[in-house]
Amino acid sequence: MIAGRLNLEGRIPRETGAALAATGHKLEWWPDWVWLAGSVCAILADRERRLLSAGADPRRPSDAAGW
Repeated sequence: MIAGRLNLEGRIPRETGAALAATGHKLEWWPDWVWLAGSVCAILADRERRLLSAGADPRRPSDAAGW
């Protein structure tokens, strides 16, 4: 990570990158689904419906689970 630079994966629309650059962001384009972009796993707890939803980032071997 370099301060002041915004890294965008190639699957993000070029128009979005252009709009961000127009506001002063310094962009670097990465390939689609590059592992450097991170690896997020999350669980959403809907207490009202007593439902758990989970998702894992496919960039790395990971799972999201809850009980």
